[in-house]
Amino acid sequence: MQENRYMLVYNIKGERKDKFEKVSEEHGFDIRYIEDFELDLKVKDLLDGNVNLKPENYVFDKEIEEGYEFVLFVNIHDDILYNFIKDLKEVGIYIPHKALLTKMNRDWTLDFLMQENKDEHRVMTLFGRLRGLMQMGAQIYDETQDEELKQLLIDSEEYFHPREFEFEELREVYNNLAVKVNQLLEQRNKQ
Repeated sequence: MQENRYMLVYNIKGERKDKFEKVSEEHGFDIRYIEDFELDLKVKDLLDGNVNLKPENYVFDKEIEEGYEFVLFVNIHDDILYNFIKDLKEVGIYIPHKALLTKMNRDWTLDFLMQENKDEHRVMTLFGRLRGLMQMGAQIYDETQDEELKQLLIDSEEYFHPREFEFEELREVYNNLAVKVNQLLEQRNKQ
């Protein structure tokens, strides 16, 4: 028996919503739109339908950036998920903040899950940028044999081994490497 495939969706609006719904329908996925007041509810309660009507005196007090969208995929994974994301991209829809339902995040509030996802997205984006910068730095090191650059590359490599660290620490490593790479590029361009 196939499990019902659906998504909890927050803040997808207008033409993007129309396109999202069309692609979802083509894939046979149901959509459950999340209201602002539901952000404080546990994911498992949203999944089970244990949601009351909006409280009468409810005041939305979350700080959510303009245009922030989120999708939680339920029973959608592997090739099915990748094909769906590919089809969304083909109609011009990219949603950077998305997650799969897990045993752990079922017990989180949706707001907490969204914040964790947003933080993870920031880290992964910076990791990608750092990896590209390290490749450029390695090419420049091959040309210059600059010892300071070599040490910055070694320091940067440390972040690709599993360990706990703060985002600000990673950003500082990235910025230090970027400054050095830019200095050496400027020197090379002046020659």
